[in-house]
Amino acid sequence: KVTVKMVNYNIGGLPWMTSAAKQTRNAEFIVENGYDIVAVQEDFNYHSTFAGGLTGYNYATNHTGVCVKT
Repeated sequence: KVTVKMVNYNIGGLPWMTSAAKQTRNAEFIVENGYDIVAVQEDFNYHSTFAGGLTGYNYATNHTGVCVKT
């Protein structure tokens, strides 16, 4: 028997809704909870901050772009 821990998380990375500090905390939350597979939505303007905090993950999909408020 194998247990896999997964999370599907909307990190709300729009620049007018969040901050780099919040994205650092989002990454810490994921690492602290030991998820094996992580899927995130709305990973926009703070991708580098968020992804930089995800330690221990060997694989990632490509980031598709940045959303800016017009």
